[in-house]
Amino acid sequence: MSLTQGSILQFFRGQETKNISIVVQVIYNPIVKGFVVSDGEHYIHVKGAGFDEPRGFSLIKLVEYNREEDNERIMLLNISTMVITTYVTLSKQKLKIGNPVDVQNMNRSKKRAVDKSVDEGNNPASKKQIVGRKPTVKAVSAPKLHQIVVVVVQAPVSRMMGQQNKRVRLTSVWAYMSGAMTRIKGYDTEKLDKLEVGICYSIDHLKYAQLEYTVSPDTVITRASSSERPAFPLAFTSLAALRSGDKGKPVAGIIIKSKLFTGTSQKTGEEYTRCDVYIADHSNTQIKFTLWGDNASTFSADVGDIIATNSATTNLYAGYLSLALTDAACLMFNPDLPACLELKRWYAGVEKNDDGVPNDLVSAMDLEELTLVDGNDRAIQEGKVRCITQATVEYINQKPFAYTACGKCPKKIQDGVCRKCGVDCGERLLYMLEMHLNQEEHNVVAIAFNDVGLALFGKTPQQLTDLQETDPEEFDDIFATVTDKLYRLSLVFERVTRGDSDTIQCTIMRAESCKE
Repeated sequence: MSLTQGSILQFFRGQETKNISIVVQVIYNPIVKGFVVSDGEHYIHVKGAGFDEPRGFSLIKLVEYNREEDNERIMLLNISTMVITTYVTLSKQKLKIGNPVDVQNMNRSKKRAVDKSVDEGNNPASKKQIVGRKPTVKAVSAPKLHQIVVVVVQAPVSRMMGQQNKRVRLTSVWAYMSGAMTRIKGYDTEKLDKLEVGICYSIDHLKYAQLEYTVSPDTVITRASSSERPAFPLAFTSLAALRSGDKGKPVAGIIIKSKLFTGTSQKTGEEYTRCDVYIADHSNTQIKFTLWGDNASTFSADVGDIIATNSATTNLYAGYLSLALTDAACLMFNPDLPACLELKRWYAGVEKNDDGVPNDLVSAMDLEELTLVDGNDRAIQEGKVRCITQATVEYINQKPFAYTACGKCPKKIQDGVCRKCGVDCGERLLYMLEMHLNQEEHNVVAIAFNDVGLALFGKTPQQLTDLQETDPEEFDDIFATVTDKLYRLSLVFERVTRGDSDTIQCTIMRAESCKE
């Protein structure tokens, strides 16, 4: 049995951070009353692992991780272990782990350091022994330099950093190697500038720290042969498999639309740039991917392009999921990877509308599925319930279907003044629909607002109002085309007080037509 090299580094970069099973060497460390775990390339200190001094090679499951603020070493928590057998005893195995220090030697050197500390006066009882003793000088070993073979996935990016009188040029590039993705950086060097996306390189004499590699004066970069090219280390998560709270998930999708926003934060007063990118994949699922700052302002991809990342977090709002980049994330566009090529083939063959959006996409959601009756009953007890369900829209009241709103916010205009803004901000029409739902002979009257109306009719309220006056027959036909159809609905059931009694109000947050 051989060690699963590279898995510890992959784990602590946030890639597939839950339930990784790897073969490691586990050694008990009596100095810290914990363990040292090595995969042959890197090692970590473990405390409170909950197993009884396993030795040799073990199959362990990595569950979660944490970084101590005052210690650069990363500590592993909650390890469940299944010891297969001890293939090689520690006394026979001369395995170098992390920086080239044997585990046994490391333990003995720590033990000597502890004994020496006591001898030299840290123990009050021994202070008299150090009078006149010459101070010892601890030797500092040169940092270990590394050689790696990588494939570049993101073009080099340079920026100036530091104080005005000490400005340095930082260049960084993302690449993948065997077992993990990594970032390579260099200060005031041009060695990384000419690296090309998709090309495999051999890079030597690199310094390694904080899960990144840094160029040294002796670093040499050469093109590697195709036989040395590593396999891409990540498996992209299907958009349909995402759940609220997911972190560090590698995802990829076809861009189906994007929209850029700029504004000023109401909390901080700072200006911001945001880009909402909507992506889809072959699970027929779409999701919003939000980019901020430089990633948003420099975004220039088109519909049909692929966007991918090694590490995204999943957020939940009103039952709908969205994606954002984690701090240690690489953003890739049209990467030359097998999974992305498969996405391209899916997009080329699927039926799309005139805007290039595949038909019959379903939004990524993380809501409990309830019937109309169950949602109503739960709201009576709990006050407010969010859920998804499938129901038929039997009827939409045409009078009225819209209201006059503020030109700046969605509040109603009253006597020419917005009730929220307090001033005249202009006016516009917004949808407010009364929709009658049916599900297994049970009926519910629900309300829906502008986003749902736009999705249903494909026209603004003003356009529909004009059509009602100029062509009543076509107006009626539009309403007829969206009724007597089955929809997948995101609903909010809420207990509200009206007068002296409570009632349950049902609001449709989103409606998506089901396949016939």
